Amino acid sequence: KYFDGQLSPLVLVFGLLLLSSAFGVRIGETPTVSGSGAIDEPGVDCRAILACAAWLLGIWLLGSHQVRFLLPLVALLSWAVSLMIPVLPFRSLVYWVILGIVSCIWTASYGLNRIARVEPYVSGAVTADRFLASNFPFYRCFDWANRHLAGDGKVLVLLEERTFLLRHPHLWTGLLPHHFINFLYRSGSAAEAERLLKEQGIACIYLPRHAAALYANIDSEEFQKIRAEFFQDRLKPVYSDPQ
Repeated sequence: KYFDGQLSPLVLVFGLLLLSSAFGVRIGETPTVSGSGAIDEPGVDCRAILACAAWLLGIWLLGSHQVRFLLPLVALLSWAVSLMIPVLPFRSLVYWVILGIVSCIWTASYGLNRIARVEPYVSGAVTADRFLASNFPFYRCFDWANRHLAGDGKVLVLLEERTFLLRHPHLWTGLLPHHFINFLYRSGSAAEAERLLKEQGIACIYLPRHAAALYANIDSEEFQKIRAEFFQDRLKPVYSDPQ
């Protein structure tokens, strides 16, 4: 729900204006100057810049759809804007005022949404523990680990990279499951996997429920044999919650 940010529609409108204008204007190798001294054509091939922007947009559409990965495209559009202002079709002041208002409302809604998310805690309606537990499914487990785990043994955190609330020494594998899957498979046995983890100082493993379900659905009989023995016979549950 709160995966990433958002871009103002101003960026999208500028992109459409640039595309419609660039491919309808003959681009010269050097600027053409009118009798009044105004530049009639941009001096570089803006179509090449916009083609690069379109290529980046295509890659983005095939990827994770995280808005921050669109920032290079915004830079290219900004470059093209500065080159094509002299040849862009005239737009009335009313057009730009309406577009500006829509963009401001769009951007403000994102900020207000973020404020609404933290309002229960800021206003004192809920405690910090309750607020964190309602927003982070790993919070209760990490809180338990901070209060109960002793010694220098590390926690191996699987499929969770938001470890900032875990104060106990730990290692983490990020959100991609391949690392631990490959580790178990190449270990060859649950006993060898346990030995290798102990060599790295691992004393506990944080296993989210969605990670357990993912590992259980790997289509490999050899992997499933190692996985079942490792998690069921080699490990002892010390904490569990519904999340």
